[in-house]
Amino acid sequence: LSDGDGRGALSMQLVDPSKGNVKGEAVVPSVHSSRITSIAMDPIGTAAGHGGVGGELAILGSADGGASLWRFMSSHFLPLRPRIRMRGHGGSSIYAVALSSAINICASISMERCCIFSIGNGAMVRSFPPPSDSLQMPNLGRSKTTFCDTPALCISVQGFVVTVCKTTLLMQDGSPLNDIITLHLFSLEGVSLGSKVLEPGRGAPNKIFCTPDGT
Repeated sequence: LSDGDGRGALSMQLVDPSKGNVKGEAVVPSVHSSRITSIAMDPIGTAAGHGGVGGELAILGSADGGASLWRFMSSHFLPLRPRIRMRGHGGSSIYAVALSSAINICASISMERCCIFSIGNGAMVRSFPPPSDSLQMPNLGRSKTTFCDTPALCISVQGFVVTVCKTTLLMQDGSPLNDIITLHLFSLEGVSLGSKVLEPGRGAPNKIFCTPDGT
């Protein structure tokens, strides 16, 4: 899956993993009203080692502030419309998306908001802002923390959400002085559980994975 044309279309290719051959492809126009910014997928059913029909779920995030959930159940047919559409960012561009079929949850994130949705019906379970004190340094001075513009976002099967945050240190006149990148842990209830400052110069990660045991 990839952005189809930079204007909201979705490009799909079905590839044989053993041979690397493209078995089918399609472009679905106008899935969103603006470009697709992030994509995440997760196996379901027999593909995930469970019962039921095997396949994959995919969530798309867009610059139009919306997200859509897609279900791929067959190697012979590609879906032409999403199963569910989800909103909650007030039109702000979505930076990252993630989903976990194991706990029936998906998430989307923009600069000022993280939204948690049910995979079953698309209902919003929780919405919360960036942490107010990501660095946990009371004498730091003026600063502003937002969710970072990166596609890195992760949901643990234990029910935790790992986000990437950017704290901008501000001068007295409000102009930016320096940016500090952190990994921040939330519960599914939106409770801030702690953060880890990344090394200076490392930049923001582009991908976060959880291990099978949820850590």
